[in-house]
Parts: sequence; C-alpha cells; structure tokens
Amino acid sequence: MLDTTCASNAAASKFGRSRSIAPSSQSIHSQFPPKHDFQVSFSSHGAPGHLDCPAMQIKTHTSIDQGLVGVPRELSPGEASVELRTTGTMAVDVHGLVHGGFVFGLADHAAMLAINHPNVVLGGAEVRFHAPVEVGDLLLAKASARAPEDKKQPVDVSVSCDGKQVFSGVFVSFIAAEHVLEGVTK
Repeated sequence: MLDTTCASNAAASKFGRSRSIAPSSQSIHSQFPPKHDFQVSFSSHGAPGHLDCPAMQIKTHTSIDQGLVGVPRELSPGEASVELRTTGTMAVDVHGLVHGGFVFGLADHAAMLAINHPNVVLGGAEVRFHAPVEVGDLLLAKASARAPEDKKQPVDVSVSCDGKQVFSGVFVSFIAAEHVLEGVTK
C-alpha cells in the first residue's frame, strides 16, 4: 500500500510548501468545507458587471459564477487582474489538490476581461501548469492583451500563489460580429 502522506509531503516540499493532510474516510467535502470568506464588491449601482470604479465596467461574462472563476480586482484597456480563493469543492483528492480546470477557468476569465468585449470568445490556448494548487490557496491571475493578429487577439496570462507562478499561457480570443449563440436554433 502506498504511503500517500509521505508522497504528499514530498511533493509539498518540492514546491516549497509544508503541509500534512492525512487521508481519512471522510468525504472530501467535509474534509475541505467550502470557504465563503470573500465578497464580491460592486459599484454603488450594485449591479453585476461593475467594479469599484464605474469607469471600469465589465462588458463580458457578466453572468459567470465568480466563486468558480474568480473576482475581478483590476480592469483597464487590455489588462485585467482576477483573484480566486480555492475551495474544498475544487479538490480532487484527500490531499486538497485543486483540479487544474479551475485554474484554467480563472486564467480564461482574466483573458476575456482583458479584451472586455460582449462578443469575445476563446478560440484556443497554449498553457503550462508550473506547480500544484491546494484548497485554500489565494490565486491571482494577471492578463495582458497583445496587439491583434488579423482576427486573433492573443492574451498573455500568468497565475500566481503567494508570489510564485503556478500557471501561464497564451489565450487566443476572437471578437465575433454578434453573440455566438445569436440565431442558433436547437
């Protein structure tokens, strides 16, 4: 039988973290209860799509669940910063490893906000995971749009935890003439 406690501690040491979570028969959700220790702050209008500064109105992904992909913290033309506190519902195992899809979702959200157009869509991405993310980590994604290449709009995104890069990538987006679901029938 594999001693997962030692394996986990070895992995934690490799990435500069000291943490010991012993496996148990408890469900992952009781071992890592969801944290709701942050609040989304909107402008005085109180409407989604606004940050603290009315001049920085969010024009894309206005109905997204920010508890899953992060809360916008800064927004300016071509730039965005988004913060995500990872929760127990994001864990894949008893050690508290967060599924990479949540980190990708955070980075994608930041990239879309850097473009900040109502019809922006993701066309592709080339990404790299640099270090594991754990339940309770506070992640910060910073996105910076490059110059457009024909119809493509590349965006560089870096995600860090405690100042250490855990993810990076280039997200290629497109701005459609109309919403991608406009006129689509089922």
